[in-house]
Amino acid sequence: MTITLEQSLLAFLNLALCAALGWTCLCRLNLMERSTTLPSFRAKYSVLITAAVASALGPLAGIWPNLAQVLLTGAFVFVLAAGTSAWRDGVPGYAQQRHLRGRVWNQQ
Repeated sequence: MTITLEQSLLAFLNLALCAALGWTCLCRLNLMERSTTLPSFRAKYSVLITAAVASALGPLAGIWPNLAQVLLTGAFVFVLAAGTSAWRDGVPGYAQQRHLRGRVWNQQ
């Protein structure tokens, strides 16, 4: 199979966006502590970083990104970048949990 210039450019752009997405997820996961962060938030960022790595490495398995995939990855990066201020000082309140009488409650 011959790789076209368009495929190469999309793969490079996808790799760059996936790197930004993965780095953002890694930074946020690093802020999260098991005892204070809602498990659903840790799970969401773990799934997202796994998807970013899989998408970035797709061309090595012969799975080339298309324009829609690159745009979707860019949208994820944009959404995470838009919420950067909420994470600047640590895990935001909406992602934390607190313990009351042995039960876990959302801290909002």
